[in-house]
Order: sequence, then structure tokens, then C-alpha cells
Amino acid sequence: MNQEIMNIIIKLIVAIVSVLITSYVIPYVKSRVDSTKYNDFLTLVQKCVEAANQIYTPEEWATKKKYVLDITEGYCKDHGVNITAEELNALIEGFVIAVKGE
Repeated sequence: MNQEIMNIIIKLIVAIVSVLITSYVIPYVKSRVDSTKYNDFLTLVQKCVEAANQIYTPEEWATKKKYVLDITEGYCKDHGVNITAEELNALIEGFVIAVKGE
């Protein structure tokens, strides 16, 4: 019974965080990045998170995060995407939660 309740709570948290990311973080990032770069950037972050989950084990979470950060920060520098480390972290965490919730 407790496991079922915990599963429901986790799914609820994932849903709430997904709504918050969709409602606040993504529009904020979109406002800071021109529209031609926006979709490419979001796709890159999502694909990096998915790739990191395939390449590394769950215990290697620090290596996963570094992998995603290295690629996305490189993209930002190369393409003139102005985003703070905090914003990038929030975006990455949002995609991590979305991937876990699938």
C-alpha cells in the first residue's frame, strides 16, 4: 500500500514540475533566445539528456550532468545563446524529470 501511495506522489510531483517547467522556464528561455535558435536548443538539451540516460548508469548522475552541460554550454558559446547557468540547470532538470516520467 505504501509503495502505491509513493508511486502516486512521485507521478504527481513529476506532473507538477513538468507544468512549472512548461509554464515558466521554457517561455523564459524562449524570450532570451531568438526563435530560430530556440527549437534547436531545446531539442539539443532534450537529446543530450536522453543520450546521457542511455550511455551512463543511474549511479553515474554526476557524469551524466557533466556530459549534458559540456555539450549544451558548447552549443551556447558557438551559437550565441545567452542563458545563465541557473537557467540551463533548470532546463536540464526539467528534461531529466520528463525522461524519468516516461
